[in-house]
Amino acid sequence: MRRLPPFSRGNSRLLSGCLLVLALLAAASASATNARIAALGGRADFFTDDAEVNRWCGALPDYADLVTLEAGNFDLGGGYHDQWGALVSGPGVGIHADLGGSGRWGTAGFFLHARQQDTDPGSLHQDDLTGGIGLVYARRFGGAAAALRYDRATRTTDLAGGAPAGDFETTATSLGGGLRMDLGRNIMLDLGGEVRGISQNPEGPVGGGAGKNQDSWRSFALRGRAFIQLDPRLAAVPLAEYIHEDFPLMQARGGVPVVAAIDRELVHLGLGLDFFPDPDNMLVCSGEWFYASDNARTTLPADSPGGQLIDQAVVLRLAFERRLNPWLTARAATGLETVTRDSPTGNQDTDHVPLSLGLSLYAPRMALDVAVSDRLPQTVTRLALVSPGDEDSTWLTINFRYGFKP
Repeated sequence: MRRLPPFSRGNSRLLSGCLLVLALLAAASASATNARIAALGGRADFFTDDAEVNRWCGALPDYADLVTLEAGNFDLGGGYHDQWGALVSGPGVGIHADLGGSGRWGTAGFFLHARQQDTDPGSLHQDDLTGGIGLVYARRFGGAAAALRYDRATRTTDLAGGAPAGDFETTATSLGGGLRMDLGRNIMLDLGGEVRGISQNPEGPVGGGAGKNQDSWRSFALRGRAFIQLDPRLAAVPLAEYIHEDFPLMQARGGVPVVAAIDRELVHLGLGLDFFPDPDNMLVCSGEWFYASDNARTTLPADSPGGQLIDQAVVLRLAFERRLNPWLTARAATGLETVTRDSPTGNQDTDHVPLSLGLSLYAPRMALDVAVSDRLPQTVTRLALVSPGDEDSTWLTINFRYGFKP
């Protein structure tokens, strides 16, 4: 029994020229979660998935009326923390719901995660932000779906060894949107972007020039991709993204809070090819190029997580998904990542061959997805930051999905 593609549920007006492309992109999987993305290499820019609605929020109407429970990404030896003790993931829940029946009044999404990066669409500064809350609202307008997005996350940091005068709270807020539209015969366009505000508020009289609120709304991101049907079994997916971040950052230097400048940017270009031998199989081949610069480099130690940016990276990926029968789907991905990092201690070139595997088990209106990777799944943010040691551990991702309408 084959799952109907998402565009078969009363969505014929939208993306009519790309119906076959998107139907095939969705048909190989009877569910779609962060575990599916992890099993297919860690990012979903080159195929469609319901977990992408925070990054490509114009896709939300195509994945309505479902609940997802996520265990997050966790290391079998270290839990949700990396080798430095930084929180890198956590459990979460997401709800997508049509409003007014069949999306008459639009579609709403609510997301709650213990770690903000699990739903962040891509930013260069994370700072172990916890308690991420996200809201997305989308509505169709003829041949397009437009969306608005809001998310907020906080963290309290102790800069003075337990002294109340050294505590401050960091709050990151994003306001953004997205657009999914039909450009004509066999072409679909996805656009997304947001502006980001960073607020750092001392909870006591701190010194070192950091006694004032440090606020900035000078950070933003823009991205776009297109699904282009080349023939009934092949689609090309070009991708372009730009991220800029500019804000003051409170840090601890010898137990004294000081303010450092952050001025960073990332250019991300990619091209994917999606091949469908039949509706039960999908092969994704992709290549990506990253270029990052740190124009106001801080004096963080070179080995500090997130202290430096890469200079350049080339990522090649091959992912395969096969539906074995109506209740089981298998996935695998590998590739090559070549990363050049510039740090105060000199340039560092690293190569890595990632490997990830996954399975999905299905029952009526329910699915359980499991993925195992040889390191933490590499989001745009994670790849852009210095993060040595990720490849030395085994990470597991588990998601449960329930569709609350037939």
